[in-house]
Amino acid sequence: MKPLYCAALACLWLLQPGLVLADDKPVQPEAFFTLCMRDGKNYSEADEKKILEGLKLGYSVNSQAGQRTLFMQLVHRASTPALIQEALKGKPDLNARDYNGRTPFMIALAEKPLEIVELLWPAPFHAEARDAGGTPLTLLALSNPDQRVLPRLLREKVSAAAKGKDGYSALMRIARREAKVEPEVLTLLKERGADFNETDPKTGLTTLQTIFIKDKGLRFGNDEKKQMLLFLALGASPNTRNSRGDTAFHAMLHQRDGSLGEPARFLLAAKPDLELKDSSGATMLHALAGTQRDGGTRAALCWEMLAAGAKIDEPDGEGRTPLMAAAESASNDVAYVLAQAGADATKISKEGLNALFYGIAGHMSPGTFRDCLVKRGADVDLQHKPTGMTPLIAGLLDGSTPDYAWYLLEGGADVNLADNEGRTPLMAAALRQDNERLFNKMLDAGADKTAKDKAGKTAFDCLLENPRLSDPKNKELLEKLRAKLDPAAPAAEK
Repeated sequence: MKPLYCAALACLWLLQPGLVLADDKPVQPEAFFTLCMRDGKNYSEADEKKILEGLKLGYSVNSQAGQRTLFMQLVHRASTPALIQEALKGKPDLNARDYNGRTPFMIALAEKPLEIVELLWPAPFHAEARDAGGTPLTLLALSNPDQRVLPRLLREKVSAAAKGKDGYSALMRIARREAKVEPEVLTLLKERGADFNETDPKTGLTTLQTIFIKDKGLRFGNDEKKQMLLFLALGASPNTRNSRGDTAFHAMLHQRDGSLGEPARFLLAAKPDLELKDSSGATMLHALAGTQRDGGTRAALCWEMLAAGAKIDEPDGEGRTPLMAAAESASNDVAYVLAQAGADATKISKEGLNALFYGIAGHMSPGTFRDCLVKRGADVDLQHKPTGMTPLIAGLLDGSTPDYAWYLLEGGADVNLADNEGRTPLMAAALRQDNERLFNKMLDAGADKTAKDKAGKTAFDCLLENPRLSDPKNKELLEKLRAKLDPAAPAAEK
């Protein structure tokens, strides 16, 4: 409550210490004013009766209390249209504004039933009017609990695209579920110029994305389905990008929480352009393959997207294919679908890497690595030009499992192909691996234990730098491997 308003009210009560509003006595001017200015939401039936009595006696409604006239207070607290009808006979100033910069019509538009709003409808009507906070008429009407008020306003020549100072329009407030409206209202908003593809000024999401994304997760119940259907029918496009460059399908696939299957299929039915790319150049297949969450659901969606025409080997901005994205994110289920659908495992990204490198870096399932990449023709001897590293060296240095190296060797990887520092696969194994069977396999494949890198080190020397073999419990294994990798030892020794 404003200080001036409180002070005026307090003074009035002090001037009337013995105020009694008996039903059989006419209300006095001071008591009338005090009654009108009492704090609260709506007048009681008894109060309205006394106020009506005062109005019929001709008491003025233009008195000022703080920054609000008596008539504004009546509008704010009236329970029935009869009170406003009687007050209008006193010819109140309908253009006066309160401390919020709102006229009596604006106050009613935001708070009161349609019957009261109609009594105050201005002539001429100023469709672009705003309060002191920059709130347009559409947002005032949207806040009204009487859902008849906004449709009535929209039948006038108001702009539904008008936004408050915070950048929000009525439509975006509806998309954010801050107000619930009937389908008729959405149609009227469309007719009055609402942009069904605008973006949220805070989150950057489009209207459509705002419906199904909340707190970085998916929200998709019956209400969201109905709302999405209406928005799509009225012009919301699944292809509109948000502030990050994501279409609705991109945005949906990027979410980490919430069930993906039903909303994704719902959006697929809207026939989005599956080849649209986000700001990084990623297609929707990249987004689908970019996480291992909901693996089975994503695999099924992958089949559906491919059937709908998604290009299986379309590169992103870095030249990575969806198969590379699946490998890097360890999205094993999606990788199997892509491989079975004919994804080209021989592709090389702009970094000069193939899917084998990405699968190792992303700790892809070794079985998927073997079935979807090695057996599908990925070059097991591809050398990364800046470093000369091969998938075999990368797999050995990763150290998380000996399986990558094992399957690469079975796929025909050159066991002596060194990187730009002269480091061979056997040296890489000596630096990070502790699996005796793997060393045996490499030696059986012809690994050269006499080779030296540019620093003059052999695989034997590298064993001493292996953190796993420095553990006392691996002392026996270390001695075995030193014997196997000793350049002076016979080549046949195991």
